[in-house]
Amino acid sequence: MANANTGQVVIAAIQDKIIPVEFSIAGSAPAGTIVTGTMYAYGLNNSATGTQFQVPAGSKYQLADMYVSGAPAVDGQVIFNLNGIPQGENLILSTLNTANSGRAHITQPLVLGPSDVIQVSIVTLAANSSTTAVTDTLFLHFLQVPA
Repeated sequence: MANANTGQVVIAAIQDKIIPVEFSIAGSAPAGTIVTGTMYAYGLNNSATGTQFQVPAGSKYQLADMYVSGAPAVDGQVIFNLNGIPQGENLILSTLNTANSGRAHITQPLVLGPSDVIQVSIVTLAANSSTTAVTDTLFLHFLQVPA
């Protein structure tokens, strides 16, 4: 008889996944600074998964939306690298604010296959006027689909 407490081992249906990405911009960093984000693929209540995320085997991830909550501390242009290759959706953090009903949205989904690796960075548009580090958080809304 099978153990009834084995838990889910495969994705059987589409699931929403929100992955927060934190960008720590150093104090007095000049405009044009590239900052690689720290990804929390399993939520902010769990440890960071580092500066990249690898799609689990048996799943595909489709980026459906991305947003910020409030004005960014330092504005920047988002850069996606998929398997080390820069991608085309490079929106500006301040245009992704959920408080703005006319906020920008991605124009095409970014599709990640099993074992693909994604990394997210920003290029700052202005200098960090603070002498201490500040953090911007970008939320990536993925649909996890069985492969």
